[in-house]
Order: sequence, then structure tokens, then C-alpha cells
Amino acid sequence: MSNKNLNDIITGNGSDLNLLLSDSKSGKTKNITINIKSLGFLRANDGKLKNKERILIQLLQIINSIKNLSDDVRSDLMANVSKITTKDMFNAGEAHNKKIKEDEIALDPSKGFQDHVLTHEIGHSIDSLDAYHFFSDDKDVKSFIEQMKKTHFRSTYALSDNKELFAEWYAYKNGIKSLSYDFFEHLEQSKHDQWKVIENKLENILKISILNLQKMKILD
Repeated sequence: MSNKNLNDIITGNGSDLNLLLSDSKSGKTKNITINIKSLGFLRANDGKLKNKERILIQLLQIINSIKNLSDDVRSDLMANVSKITTKDMFNAGEAHNKKIKEDEIALDPSKGFQDHVLTHEIGHSIDSLDAYHFFSDDKDVKSFIEQMKKTHFRSTYALSDNKELFAEWYAYKNGIKSLSYDFFEHLEQSKHDQWKVIENKLENILKISILNLQKMKILD
């Protein structure tokens, strides 16, 4: 963490905190910037809080979520993310618009900073590195989603589109009970034939993160 005291860090309308993360397996480290752009949506009764206090609470919430990540997810965070920003997002999908860089994830304070939200967004950061959009545009994946929408899982968040399928699966794979947990449990238990094909494609996206870890020399 930055050696500045907290009063220096949380001045003005926004704040940057340089958080030094370390990988438990290799001992490698990386600085990640946490930027607080939004001051709203902490709680309904937070009206008396000063801006500095709001920023500090959000910083602590994000840091606590990072601390609770599994070793594998923390490694993926280090490999794929350089900046975490908080923004107020009112429309679905606004969190992943083109204004956000590939190595940046945006969190919506109105949804909180729980572990499953952060893990899901780290999943998006991995998927965004698929520069040629092979997975995002994959017709087999789109066909699978349309097929699943005809079942009682039709409203499952993972079926929103290819990108949400990956992010929700990434959270599930890492033991997080996300919004789509029951859906993936069903697929695993039913040994769905088409799902095995799709899962292989998901695994290929994860290889991008592994390559990044190797480039950073976090993994040998």
C-alpha cells in the first residue's frame, strides 16, 4: 500500500491509492491503482458522511474484497488488471463500454464490492484480452445461449450474452456463488454434451491469463 497517510490519499473529488499486491506462490508483486470516481450509493443513511469518509469506506471495502480473493483469482487480477475504478452505472452493460481500458475494471458502488462482484469483473478483464473476439463472436456459444434460453434457466444472468457467460463461469469455476451458480451446477451434473464443447472454449480464454502470468514471471 502507498506510504502516504490516508488524509493525503483521500483529498479532492477523487482518489488514487496504489495497492501493492503479492502472489503467494511466486512472491512477485504488482501495483494496482484504485480510483474512486463515485461518492454515492454507500447506504441510505450516509447523508452525514463527508466526501473523505465516503472515499475511505469505498477504498476499505474494495481492499477487503481483494484480500478475500482466492490465490488463483488474485493471480489473475495481478496478470490482467492495472486499475480498479468506481463509477455510477445505471444501464446494464455500461460497466464494460469502450471507454474502459482492457486492463481496467469498473465497479458500481450501488451493487457493493462483494467478492463475487469483483471476481466476475476480473473474469471480464480476462475476456477483454481476446483481441480478435473469437469467443465473444463465437456462433456455437451464441447457439448454446439461445438453446438454454428455451429452458427454465432462461432468465439466468450468464445467458445475457457470450461475455456474461464467461464472467459468470469464471466466478463459478473459482468457487464463487454468483447469480448463475445453480445454472452451472445443473450443466455439470447433467453432463450436457454441448456444454462440454462450450466449456473447452471457456478454458481456452483462461489460457490468455496464464500467458500473462508467465510474461510477468508470476508463473514459470
